[in-house]
Amino acid sequence: MANAIRILVMLAENADPRLVEQAFGNEPSLEVVGYVEHLEDWRAFLEQPADVVVVACYGHDDAVTAMVDHAVKHPRRARRT
Repeated sequence: MANAIRILVMLAENADPRLVEQAFGNEPSLEVVGYVEHLEDWRAFLEQPADVVVVACYGHDDAVTAMVDHAVKHPRRARRT
């Protein structure tokens, strides 16, 4: 899809990917380009070209905080101010 915002989704434990699909699926300006489960290799996943990284979670725990921290500190995902 041309000019769509490309999204990488990191799924925390107990996150429901169907809810992510419902949230983004009907919006033509958004394109989910990949999913990764909470126990998979995040480094290779975050190397993919994308505009936004979303951490989908159900509630909060230390693992979710670690996922956000990892995504923010990844060299390819440096925050822009």
